[in-house]
Amino acid sequence: MKRFLLLLWLLVVMVFSVNAAVDTLQVYSKSMLKKINCVVITPAGYAKKNTRFAVVYLLHGARGNFSNWVTKIPDMQQLAD
Repeated sequence: MKRFLLLLWLLVVMVFSVNAAVDTLQVYSKSMLKKINCVVITPAGYAKKNTRFAVVYLLHGARGNFSNWVTKIPDMQQLAD
């Protein structure tokens, strides 16, 4: 019983520990002469002033689209945190 409660507690902590925000933005591309969609994942605490964060740009392949990283790797929010 104790083992089950421990596993249940760990599951609840994992589910509610994702604080990263996922947004879809449109950015104008000068080379493509149109607006393109992009996904931005900001980690928890991103709105704090005077805090610096590393930036990682994840590009999709020739046959992919802007949402590939978020849809194919569901742990992206946790990785951002």
